[in-house]
Amino acid sequence: MTSLWIKNKVSRQQLEFLLTVLAALFVVRLYNRSPLLISTGLLLSACALPFFVKKPEFVIVVIAAALPFRDVHIVSLLYMKRAMIWAAFAYILLQGLGKRFQYGITRNLSLFTKFTAFFFASLAASLVKTAAALGTTSLVTPTMLKATVLFFALRIIEEILLSYISYFSLNTTHHIRVLLNVMLMVSAVVALLGILQYYQGEAPPLLSFLFDPELRFYGRATSIFSNPNELGGFIVIMLSIALVSFMWRARNLWQRYFLYLPLIVLHVWVLILSFSRGAAVQLFLSVIVIAYLYYTKLSHKKWTWKSFLPLLLITAILVLAVNSYDLYMRTRLSSYQGNSLYQALYHTRAVSDSLRKNAALQAIQTFVEHPLSGIGYDLFWGTRTVGFFSLSPHNQFLKILAEMGLLGFIPFLGMLIVTMRSGLSVLKQPAELRPGKDEQIVMLTLLSGMCSAVSGYLFVDSLAVIEIAGGLWILAGAIFALERNIGHSQTSSDAESMLLPAMVRPGIGK
Repeated sequence: MTSLWIKNKVSRQQLEFLLTVLAALFVVRLYNRSPLLISTGLLLSACALPFFVKKPEFVIVVIAAALPFRDVHIVSLLYMKRAMIWAAFAYILLQGLGKRFQYGITRNLSLFTKFTAFFFASLAASLVKTAAALGTTSLVTPTMLKATVLFFALRIIEEILLSYISYFSLNTTHHIRVLLNVMLMVSAVVALLGILQYYQGEAPPLLSFLFDPELRFYGRATSIFSNPNELGGFIVIMLSIALVSFMWRARNLWQRYFLYLPLIVLHVWVLILSFSRGAAVQLFLSVIVIAYLYYTKLSHKKWTWKSFLPLLLITAILVLAVNSYDLYMRTRLSSYQGNSLYQALYHTRAVSDSLRKNAALQAIQTFVEHPLSGIGYDLFWGTRTVGFFSLSPHNQFLKILAEMGLLGFIPFLGMLIVTMRSGLSVLKQPAELRPGKDEQIVMLTLLSGMCSAVSGYLFVDSLAVIEIAGGLWILAGAIFALERNIGHSQTSSDAESMLLPAMVRPGIGK
């Protein structure tokens, strides 16, 4: 009787996801007791997974579920997620050599690939400049250069490879829906961990292995990330997806009010507890993008001042609330740092904010002095802000301009623009070629998540943080995949409509 109830209430995908999460928790707990044995098993499993399962859509879902969490270090440069990404990409290359792909490369993905190649070449040239700076200052050491090349730069390459893994793995709209739901479920777990951490004042004892061991809690929720701004940036991306899902993607009332609404509540709750001001502005920009895309592309209405009034109201509410939000955050910080409220406010406004502003101005000045190729990847913090270790402009675009110049900024921006153009091309099709409502809503969901991630780059330089940026490139690959799937279905429908008159001619089809 119980098994019949489970079969009726729980889908196979949900059951597989639950079992995967439980297995992952079990393995990580064992890892603390026997690291060598579990590391070897994880490495072999990660490399064999794409070849053994032979279901790329399952592999990309597993990677997406694992991305936000701390990586498991195996040996030297080998990490669990890194092994999974390269194994999945190797599987795709072997499939391509065997010409087993169901679909080819679209025109937009081809243009994306050209920009990617240009960006990788610029990154390599920038790393050469970084290597040339070795020994010119005490901050640029062989250890720093090794970390820059083998961890940060290589991580960016691995993130972009996720776009291709996602593209060649998601062959149906159903696969994309499953991917989005899994990403939402994982982010709900991340949000719940952040809430528990905030109210307990520390990492939950039984789940402490999921948290950064070097982090000292100081009154702001960080969850499994190393700082609250990373948590805020990650949560806003998932919150944008949850908002679109609640408004338009829910198939029934149960999904809307018992799945997506609780997800929204969890995400908003932990976003407030992170006290990330950049994430709050990022959320506002995301709401504007979602409203604009739905109103003009799906409803096909003109954007008027009347339709803009609700957004103006939301803006006014945010402006009125920001001072209280900031004051409460500083009050809580002062209780953890042992300072008075006045000292906490002074530290934030006269020191922290001032340093960020100074770093942004220094980044612009650096770009003006080295407009073509920048000063070298990962060198900005050491050469322009001496005395403030690891201080950044908190803006990914400024960081690229300062370190890679226009040769790095133009292809990076081109990659983002081509991806968004790919998604918008589906929503802007004429009525006779427009895909079904379901496909349009899924594309709106993907675009909302990606636009939210891109807007986050205005407040944090997280391109080399795969836990956050990896989701952006998975969504990018899903956008290209959905555009391809819709185009293929339209081509098939046109072919069938051309064959149909021939089937009814005398002597044919009898």
